[in-house]
Amino acid sequence: YRDVRQYENEVLGATNLAINELKQAQSTAGELAFLPAAEQFERAGQGFQAASAVMRNQAPAVAKVAAVIPGVNSKLQAASVLLNLGHDLAQAATSVSQGVSVFSDPQHFLHEQPLSYKLEYFFVRLQEAQPLVSASAKSIAALDSASLPAEAADQVSAFQQSMPTLAAELERLDRVRDPLLNFLGHHSTQRYLIMFQNNTELR
Repeated sequence: YRDVRQYENEVLGATNLAINELKQAQSTAGELAFLPAAEQFERAGQGFQAASAVMRNQAPAVAKVAAVIPGVNSKLQAASVLLNLGHDLAQAATSVSQGVSVFSDPQHFLHEQPLSYKLEYFFVRLQEAQPLVSASAKSIAALDSASLPAEAADQVSAFQQSMPTLAAELERLDRVRDPLLNFLGHHSTQRYLIMFQNNTELR
């Protein structure tokens, strides 16, 4: 029992640290400081990863308890899914924050570059986030809320409804990447004739 309690404390400790980093990252991003937010999101992802590692390392001992206490195994599986979700979404948020920072941070290495270079960097970061968000949407959709604590069930339910929309939006943004970059002449010179019509002229 002592080993299981220690295991629980280690998992909760790492998870709480990760959640605190997430909250700080959200606050930082709200202040439009996206590069620092990206670093905080990355630390949050590392925290979730550390909690997952504790679960894997202690799996044999915990499995013995799960075998004799009804419902424990399903709760452990749900906890593992949520930790993996936390890690993947934190990593996705890291990539998105890095992408947005190219437009807002004067210290960014692409700050002096043309708009098309910034957009290309932004879309590359979005492409990194897209598979993580898509996988997370599928994982959370399969999660049984009955195996979760009551205080977490509502939040998970909200994520189950919003994640498919987020994944679809990222896919939609990715589809405009090439047309937009081509329009801006990123890969080759583009020339456009813009004509203004004067309504007072005789036709």
